Amino acid sequence: MIGGISSSGGVRAPKKRSKPKGSTSVAFDGTNDNVSISDFTWATTGDFSISTWFKYTDDDRNDGIFNQSSDRPNTISFFTDTLDRVKFSATISNSVIINLLTDINATPNTNRWYHVVVCVDRSSASDSKIYVDGVAVSMGIQTIADTTTSIDIASDIIVGLSGTTYLKGRIKELTFYDKALNVREVGMIYKNQARKRFQRSKLGKHMLCHLTMGDSDDTSGTTVTDLSGNSRDGTLTNGASFVADSPS
Repeated sequence: MIGGISSSGGVRAPKKRSKPKGSTSVAFDGTNDNVSISDFTWATTGDFSISTWFKYTDDDRNDGIFNQSSDRPNTISFFTDTLDRVKFSATISNSVIINLLTDINATPNTNRWYHVVVCVDRSSASDSKIYVDGVAVSMGIQTIADTTTSIDIASDIIVGLSGTTYLKGRIKELTFYDKALNVREVGMIYKNQARKRFQRSKLGKHMLCHLTMGDSDDTSGTTVTDLSGNSRDGTLTNGASFVADSPS
């Protein structure tokens, strides 16, 4: 159980975790603040995972973790909806390729930090999961409709956006991986073990982009530094700013 949320498969959340290093995150005002990451190939037909810490301050809206779109026929969205469910979807040429949606209010409380990871196994819908605070939550929709169509979209990644709705809240750390993380690896990230030594770890080799959203950045500037070694920095846009706030 996590905040009254049942897990699937009997997986238990790690009992202890440590606070992500540093005390800074990026704040979004819900109007147009975002972090822009120049287009890079993070998913084609293979497996992948995306990990982040976030909190929102208004639950009467879709709160975007990130959006990538080249016009409406091609869109990838990762967000929480107005029922506080977590959703990840990828639509190519108006066809839904991947659709994952928790069947419960996985992030029910405003002003609370959540660790959310989406893990996609392109060959298995049942092995594609969404984790909240280290637990694989039960799914309402769990669909991999097409295992061969590439979901690569030639467009910038906009952090803090879903469709036309912007996040009103905070994001701390955003990482793209080129594999479907397993429960042990998700637990390592939740407990903050993997990030401390990611450059030397086996998990670190799978990082495509790793933004700490404040810890390693010049907080007087507008650059969000990619620590994966792949130079995929983000840019604070339209007033998004570094603030003294992080998971505790």
